[in-house]
Amino acid sequence: MSIALRLGFAILGLMLAGPYTSPCAAQAESGNEAGPSTATVPSTLASVLQEKPTFLVRVKVDREDRKYREGEPLRVSVLSEEDAYAYVLYQQADGRNYQIFPNSGQTDNRLTAKKEVSIPAAGDLFRWQISSPFGKELLKVIATKQPLPLLEAPRLRKDRLNPLPNPELNLALKDLVQAPSNAKHSIAWAEDQVEITTLARDSKLPTTKARRFGVFFGVGKHQFDEAIREATGKRLDLPSCANDARALAELMTSLGKLDDSRVYLNEQATRQQMQTAITQWLPSVSQPGDTIFIYFSGHGGQLVDNDGDEKDHRDEWLLPHDFVSATVVEGLLKQQKAGRLDPRMETHLSRWLRVVKESASVEQANDRLCRQTGVTDDEFGHWLQRLAGRQCVVILDACHSGGLATQEKNLDQSDFSEFDFLSGETGRLKDIGQPQCAVLAACRFDQLAAAKRVSDQMLAKLQASTKGAVDEWAVGAEFSVFTYYLVEGLLVGERPLKVNDLHGHCCQGMQQYFTSYNEARRSRKLEPTKSHEPVLIDYSSQSAVIKP
Repeated sequence: MSIALRLGFAILGLMLAGPYTSPCAAQAESGNEAGPSTATVPSTLASVLQEKPTFLVRVKVDREDRKYREGEPLRVSVLSEEDAYAYVLYQQADGRNYQIFPNSGQTDNRLTAKKEVSIPAAGDLFRWQISSPFGKELLKVIATKQPLPLLEAPRLRKDRLNPLPNPELNLALKDLVQAPSNAKHSIAWAEDQVEITTLARDSKLPTTKARRFGVFFGVGKHQFDEAIREATGKRLDLPSCANDARALAELMTSLGKLDDSRVYLNEQATRQQMQTAITQWLPSVSQPGDTIFIYFSGHGGQLVDNDGDEKDHRDEWLLPHDFVSATVVEGLLKQQKAGRLDPRMETHLSRWLRVVKESASVEQANDRLCRQTGVTDDEFGHWLQRLAGRQCVVILDACHSGGLATQEKNLDQSDFSEFDFLSGETGRLKDIGQPQCAVLAACRFDQLAAAKRVSDQMLAKLQASTKGAVDEWAVGAEFSVFTYYLVEGLLVGERPLKVNDLHGHCCQGMQQYFTSYNEARRSRKLEPTKSHEPVLIDYSSQSAVIKP
């Protein structure tokens, strides 16, 4: 598609309509490689990802289904959490790029925090209208704390649609994308994108019903568990997380009627794979109106908040299979000294040691390593922006690592505040106009109370509900306590079972479980463990259906 430019004069009741050709178009022809329309958005703009944003920005179009036919108008809006300079870039189906904001009609690209800007502006007689080429298109907003000189060029404000050849675009974004977030002169920036589909006027669009997709991560084994044992004398691995993810995926496929799902267990659940599954696979198979389920079972932890967005002054984070902390580096150094370090790890260890040496303290080095290799709630919230327009349900069964993995003094159990992963971030997404998200989460403190064995009765129901898919591994298996009651709720809950219904079942079951568990501990003269119940945070307009 190209966006045809049209100008209306309401006073005269006359529309002077016609496709617009930029004076810079001839230059753009030689700088951009054009190609045929494809089913996927070309990667140049789509691959621009700010992995560690300190604030959020949102770009939105005026149709919920994001489908536009030839001749229909298009309006774009942008909203930033903080004051920023905004650049809205548009990629056609043929791969050509344009800057559409700032432009000749809106030369001031400064955004005021939480104040929406429309493109074209409200009251502007100018209109965008859809024209060929047609296909998958991308709108990307880049918001920065300082102006980007190359995107501030006068020629990129000359018209409403300003050609931006790939070489110039790559040069403009190179320093922004490649600069480490902790670099001395790095610019704070954020980004968001929305994919639209454009169609010829007479194209027939197939009618599709809303679909359901899920990704499930179970991290019970960690790549550097042996290094942690070397440094602390204790292990980090958990026995039941892979069972959790596998069981919930099987049940959600059969009872939850998922159309497609992906399951990542242990060494498959790397940080990169988590990011790819959520920000690439899910957006590629789903569309606005669909329902998305994201499940994680594994370790969670806390770090000191580094951007002031957390009420408890802490960022929560999830530990993927390949996370690295100062504790891991300490253990690897001990292995190196003893001549037991895997030679393949030498290069990685050297890189992580540079982080330690460049940091003012061990605590600062640990924070940097954890943020680089773990998944913070800030980052996860940004990943969810790729799923705007879908109803998202995030389910977390996180075992607090108690400082074991991180060496953070303020992370021992006595000082561990409520693990509120995504609680602030879902509110932030709501505030910038992306509200369709629910988080159902529980964090357990005591690994002794973390697992509950699958009963014969539950096993029989699992086998019946999944047509025997759980036979091989569920006999004698254990689930994490929260997941045990998630599974139970799915098995016994009446249809339609909504997320708030499942939350209520888990609260009741876990309360009874910890009461009995602690009574047994007291009878043996043992200190009771800290009980916990799941928390539901739901900003969706309608509660998501777990079991249709």
